[in-house]
Amino acid sequence: MKLASEYVISDALQPLIDIWHQILSSPHALANDYERLWCEQLDNDANYYYKVRDDFNRFRQPAPLLYLLTRCVKNAPRFNQQGDFNQSHDKRRLGMHPNKMRIEILGASLLLAKSTKALWAEFEATLAEETADDLVYLDPPYE
Repeated sequence: MKLASEYVISDALQPLIDIWHQILSSPHALANDYERLWCEQLDNDANYYYKVRDDFNRFRQPAPLLYLLTRCVKNAPRFNQQGDFNQSHDKRRLGMHPNKMRIEILGASLLLAKSTKALWAEFEATLAEETADDLVYLDPPYE
């Protein structure tokens, strides 16, 4: 059952929206990039996570952020005031297996690609576009 004709995903964190852009337009590329990062961690030392984190902080690419989100402590990302990811890695797990991640990415793409747009914007700007016919969900603390 389709609940709406159009969906909008919005966030102020551009690399997160870049993940959504890839899910919506090039999901196989995102899944492949994630798989490469995940597999490389198996052949590297404990500092691999921090190398990926440093690369993300320099280049702000979506796949490294996706990898960091699956590996960080308690899946609780933290960013400093400059927008740099600064959460440590969870030593107890390796993050989502690439096969499962691929299924999740492709499933989201199949479900949303034709009817969803992802916007890089503060929530106030996105809300300014709503009408009385729109249903809006806001993650805490914005609700």
